[in-house]
Amino acid sequence: DKTGTLTEGKLAVRNIVPVDHENVELHDNTYDAFVMQCAAKSAEVRNLDDGRVIGDALDIVIKQEAAKSKHEKNTGNLVDEIPFDSRYKFSAKMYEENGTRIAYIKGAPEVLLSLSAKKHNGNFAEYIEMTAKGGIRTIAIAKMVVRNETKFSHENINDIELIGFIEFEDPVRKNVKEAISKCDRLGITPIMITGDHIETARFVGYEVGILKSKDEGVYEAQALTKMSEEEISKHIDKVRVIARATPQDKMFVIEMLHKAGKKVAMTGDGVNDAPALAASEIGISMGKSGTEVAKEASDMILTDDDFSHIVAAVIESRVVIENIRKALVFLLATSIAETIFIVGSLIIGLPLPLLPAQILWLNLVTDGFLNAALAMEDKDDIVERRLSNTYHGGLFYSFHFVRSLILGIVMALGTMIAFWIVLQNMDIKIAQTMALVLMVMYQWLIVFTIRTYKSVFRTKPHGNRAILWALLAQVVLQFLGIYTVWGNALLNTYPVGIIFWVLAFFIGSSIIV
Repeated sequence: DKTGTLTEGKLAVRNIVPVDHENVELHDNTYDAFVMQCAAKSAEVRNLDDGRVIGDALDIVIKQEAAKSKHEKNTGNLVDEIPFDSRYKFSAKMYEENGTRIAYIKGAPEVLLSLSAKKHNGNFAEYIEMTAKGGIRTIAIAKMVVRNETKFSHENINDIELIGFIEFEDPVRKNVKEAISKCDRLGITPIMITGDHIETARFVGYEVGILKSKDEGVYEAQALTKMSEEEISKHIDKVRVIARATPQDKMFVIEMLHKAGKKVAMTGDGVNDAPALAASEIGISMGKSGTEVAKEASDMILTDDDFSHIVAAVIESRVVIENIRKALVFLLATSIAETIFIVGSLIIGLPLPLLPAQILWLNLVTDGFLNAALAMEDKDDIVERRLSNTYHGGLFYSFHFVRSLILGIVMALGTMIAFWIVLQNMDIKIAQTMALVLMVMYQWLIVFTIRTYKSVFRTKPHGNRAILWALLAQVVLQFLGIYTVWGNALLNTYPVGIIFWVLAFFIGSSIIV
């Protein structure tokens, strides 16, 4: 939906243009009393007991402007009304005034122009085209005398007298253009659906960046529904803006996209939007302007009706996916390293390199802190640059498994060689402590490699403060485990000299890329 999602949803009367015989007279910032009075009479608005006003956004604005400008006059009694129907694109209310039944009609300018009793010259059509191309939302106001024997219905509204036009402005949200550009990078194709004139839709679509060119990508809903499946398949990838659409047309668009194998997220706010919201993979209703029916049918409620927050939610969800993947790579890599190191050492005839208490220390203390810190990683630029199919299907792909395997093998071989060298010259307890120190050092350093897909040297080391705090806690706990009496007793460690930490750092640095 365009209104309220791509735009601010703050409709305001821009200009009132009365019709004088065969000409359209433009009066900048002038409110014609008669046009506004007729518009207010045709508005469908209800005042609730709690002070709220409900109805179509345009009607509410018309009523407010009429009251503010003192143009609304309660002359005549309301006899009957015709609600707005998207098929006919107008609504009407009938009043009895001085014994005569008069209907006041508001609707799409081109529709009311076609129902006019007079054959107007090209000025009217030119005016409608001009405002539409300028992105100005315009409605026409008309009236007609209803004979007593005539049934008041859409079909019997004809031979009307055009009174004037009301122009509305609804500013585009400031951050929408940036959000649309992000959609392209995220692999999302935004399609704008609106009930506005095709030229108005074209203007807004180009302004927000959905259209790269004004010459293509814009279709009227009626034209799409008349296409054959073969024609639709040729045009489906070109559709970016759909004008003069009804809520029923949204269902057609969803079916059209589903047949093309697309996944669809649909926004909507009205009761008639509920079927389309339910039929899409992700139905998104509007929190401010949405009806309760639309909210119930949707999967997600956009509390402030701002399109850019949909894009922000997509990015955030991908950040969550990436952080889960990083945590899984870290766990798998360290598990592979420990397994290869222990099993490999026993196979080549070395004594048990790590004791059960030391293995638990690695898995529960070292892994636990750093794994939790990785899950708090902030957004990486690559999230917006990676292909969207990277986020389809499972969490773990062959790339992540190979990455974990390579890192695990490097860690295992480095620790095994160091354990063997120390064992040749020193006591088994010192060798096991050295193996524990080196494995911990590997885990401290590997977390910086895993947290980014870029080189460690191209990232800020303080980008994730949770990792820094986790490392600080790890250093304290590790020193307590090696240089205190209770730590030596619990982990069966030996208080090795600083040279062992220096060697562990240099060996562990082989994991940094």
